[in-house]
Amino acid sequence: MDSSNTSNNTNNAVPADYIQGTILTLAVILGVLGNIPVIVSIGQQRRLLKNNHYYLILHLAICDLFFLLFFTPSIYSIFTANPSKTFLCRIWLPTHTMFFTAGANFLVLISLCRYRAIVHPLKPAVSGKALKALSTFVYVLAIICVVPQMLVLRFDEAFGCYEEWTMESLNITYTIFLTSVQYSIPVVFLSIMYFTICRKLLTHNNKLRLMNAQIGQGNTRRLTLFQRLTFRNAKTFYVSFIIVICFVVSACPAQ
Repeated sequence: MDSSNTSNNTNNAVPADYIQGTILTLAVILGVLGNIPVIVSIGQQRRLLKNNHYYLILHLAICDLFFLLFFTPSIYSIFTANPSKTFLCRIWLPTHTMFFTAGANFLVLISLCRYRAIVHPLKPAVSGKALKALSTFVYVLAIICVVPQMLVLRFDEAFGCYEEWTMESLNITYTIFLTSVQYSIPVVFLSIMYFTICRKLLTHNNKLRLMNAQIGQGNTRRLTLFQRLTFRNAKTFYVSFIIVICFVVSACPAQ
């Protein structure tokens, strides 16, 4: 996410601003309506929290929800063409960035757990204690990432919310660092993890096809089992591919 956040100081929003604001408002509403049921559902079924996948999904949904909620002041500024106030500038913008960063890295943790379960199924799953430690690290890292932004953010009635760096080189360095932590590194990691997972699934499917050919039509029960395994592998393959593409496409404009 670009570390330079400025606001329009025009008096009236133009039609293009209304279109942009409407699209963003719909995205926020749909995102909130999608994440709240996930949080409530997992929260009500405490046993699901013992499952690593659901535990990480819960934290990802929480990050997405707050990321969307803390984006609403920006939408308000688009509609009204008024700059954000001091409080929104110094608190809301960094918090919005923090939850975006945390959400991106929770996607990385989810891919790591899937990699371990599919590529190394005989190895023990990540322990609950280790997973909580990793989750804490994700949040701490996200907070650390926005501290420099909070220190340099300034508010002016004429120019709105802006960053005031003592040296341009520091601005460039911080922007590169933030982009790497919340986008570049997660994209590379997700691509490697899911590529390895997909390659493992394709190899497994090829073995299943050979076994199907050897079994023939005689053993219907085993044949049906192999077909289900093949379908499950294909489903996992497509889901993995969609996750990477959606993150790359949706997060790229924010950088």
